[in-house]
Amino acid sequence: MLRARNAFLLLPLLLTPASDSGPTGSMALDDLAWLNGTWRSEAEDGSFMEETWSAARGDAMCGMLRNAGAHGAVNLYELMSIELDGPALPQTDADGPIIPGQARGGAPQRLVLRVRHFNRGLDPWKSEAEAPLTMQVVSVTENQFLLEAPEREFPRTASYTREGDTLTVQLKAAQETGRQLKFSLKRVSQ
Repeated sequence: MLRARNAFLLLPLLLTPASDSGPTGSMALDDLAWLNGTWRSEAEDGSFMEETWSAARGDAMCGMLRNAGAHGAVNLYELMSIELDGPALPQTDADGPIIPGQARGGAPQRLVLRVRHFNRGLDPWKSEAEAPLTMQVVSVTENQFLLEAPEREFPRTASYTREGDTLTVQLKAAQETGRQLKFSLKRVSQ
């Protein structure tokens, strides 16, 4: 039976925003289940982009992207994770099980996207030698999640949006530069 104390712990999971920038969804990894699977775009010249996401397990889900130029020569790889970020949790305490997503001291864990880029031959990008590109997930809805990295020039914001079997990824710089990258992929497997 669920203890009254544990029932009250669920409420902050649903009401705690991940950012002061606006309203958010529930911010649980399971809310990103729609992202699972392989998404691809292909051109007649043999170029393609393919992104694959695993189902969430534990406190993370993993993804990979590969991009190929004309005739299918791969020129870019990305290794990605979406993780619960914050203090590690014990499995239980004196009052019973700890509810995932609630950190010690009542502070919520937050979802974070981390990305490492590699050129052909798995040659890592020098710009990420010290740390991966990291973006805070600030909103999760049924078909979209939004990310921010206010300290970065590019990407400053990003969005993943699903419409049916199409996944659109948009990366934007700070408004001053107007730089952006947008691509759409079709689901090929789940």
